[in-house]
Amino acid sequence: MENEGLEVITLENWKKDARLIFDVIFQREDYKNLEINFKKRGYGSTGLGVYDKQANKFYDCTWTNHFPTIMTIVESEYPDKFPALREFYAMPSIDQHENYTREEIERFVMENFELIGQTKQLDDYLKD
Repeated sequence: MENEGLEVITLENWKKDARLIFDVIFQREDYKNLEINFKKRGYGSTGLGVYDKQANKFYDCTWTNHFPTIMTIVESEYPDKFPALREFYAMPSIDQHENYTREEIERFVMENFELIGQTKQLDDYLKD
């Protein structure tokens, strides 16, 4: 709150002070972890989502959109792996793309992501 020039909470301008208090709370790691654990139990906006274990981030998604959400996450957060993931998903007969094998990409997906509220297991998306 120091970066906002606030030294004492007086609630003189209660809306502004309350907003600053909540901004500080929302930035704390313990709050972020609490929110992620809440969403992982199915209490997010849709009750569905993908948890990125490596980044400790939760991505809400809609029904039947777990794997497209994973594709979007990989494209934006792990762009070096995205072309291989896209190729392997579209072409089940390919086992190598650029510097990655199918096994490496599948291991990355299995170890890095957790589906919340799914009807299919994550490895079902990766099977032939």
